[in-house]
Amino acid sequence: MEREDKLVRSPGQPLQAPGRLTPGSPGPYTGLPGGQETHVRDYLRVLHKYRLTILLFVFFTVLTVAVVSLRLPKQYEAVVRLAIDKESASELQAEYTVSLDPWSYQEYLQTQIRLLESETLAGKTIRMLRLDQEPDFAGPPADAEGAGPLPAEVPLESASESRLIGRFLGRLDVRPVANSWVVDIRFRSTDPELAARVANAHVDNFIEHNFRTRYEATMRASEWLSDQLRELRGRVEQAEEELLAFERRYNLVSIDDRQNILTQRLADLNHELSVVEASRVATESQLRQAESGDLSELRDPLVNQLEGRLADLRTQHAEARPQFGPQHPRMQRLEEQMADLEQQLAGQRQAILASLQADYGAAVRREQLLRELVNRQKQEVNRLNQRLIRYNILKREAATNKQLYDGLLQRLEAAGISAGLRSSNIRVLDPARIPAAPSSPKVILNVLLAFLLSIPVGIALAFFREYLDNTVKTPDEVEHYSSLPTLATVPLASTLEDRSVANASSAAEESSQIALVTYRRPQSTMAEAFRALRTSILLSFPDRPPQLLLVTSGQPVDGKTATSINLAVALAQRGGKILLVDADLRKPSAHKFLETNGHGGLSLYLSGAQPSNNLVLPTPVPDLFLLPAGPVPPNPAELLSSIRMKELLEQLAREYDHVVLDSPPVLSVTDATVLSVLVDGVILVVRSGKTTREALRHTRQLFLNVNARLLGVVLNGVDMRSVDYNYYYYKYYGYGYRAGHSG
Repeated sequence: MEREDKLVRSPGQPLQAPGRLTPGSPGPYTGLPGGQETHVRDYLRVLHKYRLTILLFVFFTVLTVAVVSLRLPKQYEAVVRLAIDKESASELQAEYTVSLDPWSYQEYLQTQIRLLESETLAGKTIRMLRLDQEPDFAGPPADAEGAGPLPAEVPLESASESRLIGRFLGRLDVRPVANSWVVDIRFRSTDPELAARVANAHVDNFIEHNFRTRYEATMRASEWLSDQLRELRGRVEQAEEELLAFERRYNLVSIDDRQNILTQRLADLNHELSVVEASRVATESQLRQAESGDLSELRDPLVNQLEGRLADLRTQHAEARPQFGPQHPRMQRLEEQMADLEQQLAGQRQAILASLQADYGAAVRREQLLRELVNRQKQEVNRLNQRLIRYNILKREAATNKQLYDGLLQRLEAAGISAGLRSSNIRVLDPARIPAAPSSPKVILNVLLAFLLSIPVGIALAFFREYLDNTVKTPDEVEHYSSLPTLATVPLASTLEDRSVANASSAAEESSQIALVTYRRPQSTMAEAFRALRTSILLSFPDRPPQLLLVTSGQPVDGKTATSINLAVALAQRGGKILLVDADLRKPSAHKFLETNGHGGLSLYLSGAQPSNNLVLPTPVPDLFLLPAGPVPPNPAELLSSIRMKELLEQLAREYDHVVLDSPPVLSVTDATVLSVLVDGVILVVRSGKTTREALRHTRQLFLNVNARLLGVVLNGVDMRSVDYNYYYYKYYGYGYRAGHSG
């Protein structure tokens, strides 16, 4: 069988696909051939695979909803339409009521809806209409036995009364109309006349409740206003007396003129202080320069003249010194003149410094005097401002109390008028009329909704089942979760087009037919699969094919015995001597399928009870011989790991072209692990749809731990009709099956 992957090998190692036998964990599996990414086709595959589940779920959901809808009693719904405007404030409330913005009005509207759905209002409607006596509402007489009619003013506190309120609110539905101030009040009942009567009565009770609430609030506010007016009257008189006393005490009659004079005088003093401070700073700067000896910026005429003459004498002295020498009379005269000028210059500098010091002292004294005047003026202004603060507080308090008193007096006068007006912001736009047709159940709508909703739920159920399925079903999944190549794919007998194997009369006959299908039905699809396995094994080593082959599986139901027998038959059909060794010393079965009844076996030889001659028995298949397992020993693992077993395999390898060993499942016992290090290659049998991914990984890891040579995996029991395998069926077996039948 040709494979798309290029095969490579290392010296002394079995044939491998690149990167397939590394001991690392495989990456995330996409579920697509060739390791492609998830595609829309994969979702369609899942839907097609579980289409029956989806259809059954949709069918039973729709059927259930239809039956329930048809059995429900008919309900009639009466509707009252109300307009709930913004609550208009009375004269009493206008001063303290903030107009409702759209958001606040929505909160107000929701509050009114909650009032319509309140238990108190529901109890009032029940009492007014004596709904406890209505069979449609209160139920059969036994349900309300002993309850009797409810008095109109008796509070609903008992269990039966609470049940009536619960039924009432369960049938009541209050819905605001979008983008409006309109509310629909709906009431359902099996009696259409009762539904309209209850809806109208409930709205009337709500309007009456709204008016009574406003009236009681107005009367409570009037009583509160009367108390507040008496208190305010005393506060107004006290505030006016305190204001008058404060004016007289501090002579604040012409307070504005006095405040202006003090403020202007303070501003003048601040200006003069700024001028004096600037003059003092300038004088201080000149004094510091003079003290440091720098009089260049003072520009004194006498100092400038003396410095000029001194500079000339120094120039003359410097020019005459080389010519006359220091003892010459001219030089002495020049030095005397220079000394005299320096003395005059020093005296003039002292005079200037003394003058500057005197000017600086005078400037400092002027500044201090003005600063004291400014501080005293600030204190005077601050005292006046503090008095003004207290004065203004008293004035505002008196004015506020007077204004509040006048306003409350007007509201109190209007309260009596407002209390007598039956005004309401709630209007009935459309009263409830007796409904002509039932509102529920809506059978067609319910069925349609059930159909539309059950489809996505059924699809989700299908994908959930796919998610829970953790078995391997395709070669790509096998190679992904085990990093091992798939040597062959054996179809499930019940899905074959050739029914000779699938139509066996008993389970034993079916097992026998499958075990020898390569011999009895060589043109069948299953036989072609085992020949493909033979080809993969023979090509696994480039220098020579492996002789000692171990066939095992992770679990007992994977079909490893049938695989080992058919592999041995396929090898025998190619030519050469082939030996099948039944190394399953726990549950041997190969001798049953090959119809051999010889004595002895492998267990007797390994235990030393039988010599090596006469161990091998002939079979009905030409060139195929069998070494049966023999009696079941108490210690199979110890016998298989003995030196005698190793020597026996070496001897058989010399006598036969190929030796195929059938061993117990790996996950159950350690026999296969012990034998795996004695053979040239291990073939792992996996059953499609039965072997889990975890079992496959664990089985592979057990062989990797002992450095066994894993040739690959045989995917057994593949359902050719499965959606998961359509791709592989046409790829691997579409041609092979037709070719087998065409001869």
